[in-house]
Amino acid sequence: MPRKKMKKRPVKMQRTDVGSAVRELLERYSCPYKFHRVRAGFMGNISSPDLDVFPLQEVERSWNGEMPVFANELEVNLFMQTMVNEFYNKLCDHQDPKKLFKFVKLNPGKIDREYLARFGRIRREELEGYIGGLFSGQDEMKMPVAAHEIIPNLLKIRDMFATAEKAANDPSELEDGPSIEQMHKQLQEMTCAAEGQINILIQLGKAARVGLAKLLTMKRPKNIN
Repeated sequence: MPRKKMKKRPVKMQRTDVGSAVRELLERYSCPYKFHRVRAGFMGNISSPDLDVFPLQEVERSWNGEMPVFANELEVNLFMQTMVNEFYNKLCDHQDPKKLFKFVKLNPGKIDREYLARFGRIRREELEGYIGGLFSGQDEMKMPVAAHEIIPNLLKIRDMFATAEKAANDPSELEDGPSIEQMHKQLQEMTCAAEGQINILIQLGKAARVGLAKLLTMKRPKNIN
């Protein structure tokens, strides 16, 4: 079954860009992670085959296991309205196979080593966030059989992004390696591959929640929070 959207509460404020509002909250409440990682973590939470996984678990995970400290009830309500009723609900739309999930869009300006390093880092963090959200902090979880192959594939792509990030930060590693243009093309291809695998997991999780997929217990990968 599709992960249900949370019921919206009426609010006085109007907003056209939920992403900007979430970024402001992450900064205001000193979230240890950037928007792209938090967003991917929420998508992982939504993809989880476990019926007992809820968005507030991912909110806490984004703050390393603790809810942010609020000054008053108004702050709580605005935070929940933005993070759950708007942000989480918007990401739930990607359970529709016609509305595929994509990583955050990167605007290069100039394609150089600095941009490639940022490209590799952001994609690495997105994959770590997604897989962490998929397991929702649990050490192990029953996953669809196909996920037992897909998740290791995503980890390999994550490691490839990490390698690219390291290479781009070290000019000597690019001397005998691919050109900046070639590496950029490779990173784009890796992005498409990872997004394709994630969208399969989203549909597998949805099928598992209605009992249409065989599940096997899988341990959370090492070094994934």
